[in-house]
Amino acid sequence: MALNTTSLSPSTHVTSSRSSVKQWTRDVIALTKPGIVFSSVLTAGGGLWLATTPISMWLTLATLIGTGLSVGGACALNMFLERNTDAMMPRTQNRPLPAHRLPPRTALLTGLGLGLSGFLILWFAVNPLTGLLCALAYVSYTLIYTPLKKRTSLAFVIGTLPGAIPALMGWTAAANSISLEGSSLFIIMIFWQLVHSLALAMGLRSQYAKANIPTFTGVYGMKATRYVVFLFTLGLILASLLPIAWQQASWWYGAPALMLGGWIFGSCLSWLQSTQPVKQAKRFFLHTLLYLVLLFGALIMGTIF
Repeated sequence: MALNTTSLSPSTHVTSSRSSVKQWTRDVIALTKPGIVFSSVLTAGGGLWLATTPISMWLTLATLIGTGLSVGGACALNMFLERNTDAMMPRTQNRPLPAHRLPPRTALLTGLGLGLSGFLILWFAVNPLTGLLCALAYVSYTLIYTPLKKRTSLAFVIGTLPGAIPALMGWTAAANSISLEGSSLFIIMIFWQLVHSLALAMGLRSQYAKANIPTFTGVYGMKATRYVVFLFTLGLILASLLPIAWQQASWWYGAPALMLGGWIFGSCLSWLQSTQPVKQAKRFFLHTLLYLVLLFGALIMGTIF
């Protein structure tokens, strides 16, 4: 009598099912771009921290959770809209949609569901102003910045707005108003993203070209890119001192901010003077990420002491 070698034991079915659920969960989380969510929640927390208005633990949690959900939703919708472009680039072709591990419908529903959830939490549990800023960030990232990436090399300038708004949302969550002092982290994030985005575009120049995405360097050349990155880095260093100028933090923040500024400026010069700028851009890109985390760590220390 022939044996059925294709049959599986119950334990094998359970193991396979659990593996599928884990993979699906990992892919859905990947849709939200956790790194971007982390940086947005970090900057929103910084805005909350700088505000002098006393806030409850509930308001803090509602702000951070609402921000994380809305940003994650915007990223998932961005994945949905850019799924064909992502399939052309080695850096992104293994994402859940171009790799066909998830259907586009999942990304669309995730993006809309998380975005709406974050907006409702911020509107009703925090305040309408923060909810409106959340909506502005969501719409500008998904419906303005994302389609513009294929049309103009200057889209990264527009992209700084949704990336910087979470810092302002943290402030408005506590103060329920927009003020000059409350914009300090917003301005820092504008300059940081300008530098960060150009480094990323330079490091992935060939991949962007393959995907027909125009980059600043590709359109305006290396010389113009060097000048612009140099100026934006200087702007970032000056912007990092705004909390000192507006007496929001002590020199316990100012001194580390200056040292970090000197470090990132040196890294920038090393990149711009390198004979292998594309390769060096990837290193500078990682430095900008570390810079942001350390700067916000210094900010916390500078407001305590």
